[in-house]
Amino acid sequence: MEPGRRRRSRKPIEKAWVDRPARSDWTPRCPLARLKKGRLEATLNRNRTSTTVLVCCLAIEMPMTAIAADIVGTVARVMDGNTFEIALSKDSIISIRLCGVHSPERSEPNYRPARRLLSEKIEKREIRCVRVGEGTVCDNRSKPTNKGKIIAQCFIGDDDVATIMIRARMACDWPKFSGGHYQKVGVSDVCIQSK
Repeated sequence: MEPGRRRRSRKPIEKAWVDRPARSDWTPRCPLARLKKGRLEATLNRNRTSTTVLVCCLAIEMPMTAIAADIVGTVARVMDGNTFEIALSKDSIISIRLCGVHSPERSEPNYRPARRLLSEKIEKREIRCVRVGEGTVCDNRSKPTNKGKIIAQCFIGDDDVATIMIRARMACDWPKFSGGHYQKVGVSDVCIQSK
């Protein structure tokens, strides 16, 4: 402590209902305390306006959160068999990597066929992607971003893009992140990424 400064005394934190007369008609100022005392009905009737506003705010907020979870846009460019860019508007482009699968990188065999197939299937088409952590097969297994790319499960219509690549044998299931989801897509001998 610096010289010349006084130490402030610490007073105990007082609750709204402490040091009040014991009256049966008294209710504390804190709404949560009212709920704890079992007076929910009386509180809602007395504060009908604030309750209505709260309920309306919650009703508006919930659908907006659900809408914000999906990324919807047009595929602008395909980089490889599991990475591409989505144009959300003229000025907004984001990079996406498919979760739970691995496809050949630029220096690996079959890079060009994998990139060509993904390009044929999704380029210049509208796509919907769900970020990891918001309802994908990779939730709780994968990070939501990696090297500036959003990790997501993406769909063209109702078709999972990763499943399309697995069925064409241009990508491998990555059980570390997918939990083995893509091994069950109806293709025998699905390749498996072991790293």
